[in-house]
Amino acid sequence: MEILSIVSRIQDKKGVSLVLVAICTFMLFAFGAIGMDIFHLVVSKNELHNAADAGALAGARYLYNADGTAVNSGCNAIAQTAATANQSEKVSVEVGTNDVRRGHWSFASRSFTANDSLAPLSLWDKTWQELDADTNFINAVEVVAWRRDTQVAAWFSRIMNYVGFTQSAKAVAYIGFAGTLAPIDVDQPIAICKQSILVNGDYSCNVGRMFNSGNNNQTSNTAGWTNFDQANCSTANPSNVLCGGNTELLKFNVGIGATGGKQTPNFNKIEQCWIDATNKNKTWKVTLPVIDCDKNNVENCAKLLGAVTVKIVWITHNNDKYSDVPKRMTDTETGVTWPTASDLSDKVADLSQFFVGNPGEQFPSLPEGSTLGQYFDVNIKNVCTADQSGMIRWASFVKHFKLKNVDNPTTGIAPYATFSTPSIYFLPSCTPHEPKGTTQGENFGILAKIPVLVQ
Repeated sequence: MEILSIVSRIQDKKGVSLVLVAICTFMLFAFGAIGMDIFHLVVSKNELHNAADAGALAGARYLYNADGTAVNSGCNAIAQTAATANQSEKVSVEVGTNDVRRGHWSFASRSFTANDSLAPLSLWDKTWQELDADTNFINAVEVVAWRRDTQVAAWFSRIMNYVGFTQSAKAVAYIGFAGTLAPIDVDQPIAICKQSILVNGDYSCNVGRMFNSGNNNQTSNTAGWTNFDQANCSTANPSNVLCGGNTELLKFNVGIGATGGKQTPNFNKIEQCWIDATNKNKTWKVTLPVIDCDKNNVENCAKLLGAVTVKIVWITHNNDKYSDVPKRMTDTETGVTWPTASDLSDKVADLSQFFVGNPGEQFPSLPEGSTLGQYFDVNIKNVCTADQSGMIRWASFVKHFKLKNVDNPTTGIAPYATFSTPSIYFLPSCTPHEPKGTTQGENFGILAKIPVLVQ
């Protein structure tokens, strides 16, 4: 009897073991099935991400129209087409019209805000923080790709009553500021100092500047010459690229051949190009590279930081006199011609504050109440000479175009531009510009052309 009892207990344990083995086998099989399906889901998710990425990049690439003057409403359709051209497990991904949105990406909050506005935002006189917080700054496209109608099939998970899985993937691509410059993106071999186009550290189009190639430290370092050489950073001699643009791709945050100095033959050729383009009676719009000039000192291999579009309003030649000061200048952006009726009515005495003469020069003292219109272009013996009339015109010209010199290192205040020879006077453009290059650079008013994905 005792033997039979022992045998019975052994048989009972065998039965329990078989049950445990069966349960464990089932659990292992279930976990294995889940593992296989998880791997399957990861693969399909990655493919959905690829589709969403492609759509967001394509849409952001055409977020603005060709000249940057308006947001392109058609970029949504471009994004949708690019996304749905991709497949997940040989099945077309699903992207509805509501799955593509234009809007604003904020780096501070790491968030996307949809905004259907088609109006471009002014990029000047705003800090990066202000632009980042402004949801009216349309800079991004969001795309969501789905496997919804054609779900990701369940493999082994069917034993747990799962037939398929709905999946989605989201991507946001944004347009920043130009970070590279393609060939011919830059018009002339003149490099503008970053410090000369910033006001209180921010890009501003409301202050014009002068580029004097003389030896005075206060007037010679607003800009310099460049040969666009980044391979060797050779000392700039731009003679072979004058009146033309860069022939190679330019990368930002890399040194570029640059130098200050007079370089009279090169200056004379630039002046002739300006005359040919404008007949000296309208502004000349050009895109120029922006370099870092520590303490307003142009050095070779200066770091390339960006590009800026400026309007050249006047160029003085060697030995020009005040009598050579312009008598007419049309702003090709605004269509406004100087002098306006309002300019001509300005009191000469009030214009004196805008005149910063060279050593030994004195602003004319005329009868009280005299206006610019009365002495705009006259040569009256014992009253106003041709050069004095030119001084008055120059003060009005400086006032109208807001032309200033580089900041005084002692006071931090920029004096009004002197009439110096030779020199180039320019004003940063206040209108949207054609997007250029890849996203990477600083804000000098030019958006990038090639977007990048939000990481």
